[in-house]
Amino acid sequence: MVGFSWRERRGEYRAVVHALIEERCTRFVLTGSSARKLRRSSVDLPAGRAALRLLFPYLASELRDQFSLGSALRVGLIPLIVEAADPDDALRAYASLYVREEVFQEGLVRNMAGFSRFLEAVSFSHGQVLNLAHVARESQVERKSVEGYVSILEDLLIGFRLSVFSRRSKRELIGHSKFYLFDPGV
Repeated sequence: MVGFSWRERRGEYRAVVHALIEERCTRFVLTGSSARKLRRSSVDLPAGRAALRLLFPYLASELRDQFSLGSALRVGLIPLIVEAADPDDALRAYASLYVREEVFQEGLVRNMAGFSRFLEAVSFSHGQVLNLAHVARESQVERKSVEGYVSILEDLLIGFRLSVFSRRSKRELIGHSKFYLFDPGV
């Protein structure tokens, strides 16, 4: 298989994994860092045979005595970053490569300067009610673009919205959702 890219062989790999699961009950742990690509791809493994697991950053309770609030706020709690020899350098590389690979090369954003300003502006919305018009004004992009950018962050599992709790489904929601980044370092 030397000389062939993953994209060229993806269907063949899926077929082999599928066959091994069906015929030999082989168990696999398949990993990847592209949440968007996983969602887009047509995984044809039988229901109940494959499970999707999301790995989140460390919790303070998991790190116990090694936890440092200052470090957590500066570089976050992603295991790869926390355990690196130089966490600051590892975080810069992670963010740069991830944004370049997932956002730029996939053509998700045409205006990288506007997207960069958006990332900074939306970071101030962490844990707050998400006001798209305010973020758009701060990042100097259209509100519609900000809606798309927030969707990209959600697709990449970098951020998520937490909806307002309602006891009854018929009750009209009065509040707005809050926005959270999955890790403060990123």
